[in-house]
Amino acid sequence: DYKVTGVQTCALPILMKPSTKDKTIGKFHEVKGKIREKAGQLTNSPGLQAKGILEEAAGKVRVLLGQMEKAQERP
Repeated sequence: DYKVTGVQTCALPILMKPSTKDKTIGKFHEVKGKIREKAGQLTNSPGLQAKGILEEAAGKVRVLLGQMEKAQERP
């Protein structure tokens, strides 16, 4: 069930639990989105700023997904 789809998953250990993997990738996208948003503000680029906001939101959703998966793993 492990699938390497790009750079964001290549650095992660293959045997990582899906919940941990989702939380890690989610955090990565949150940070990346914040950087994009700031870059958009600094360069006065509304498009880049919007992309950053969306990526940050997607990262937050991925973190929540990982938390839900972790809750289901517990007996």
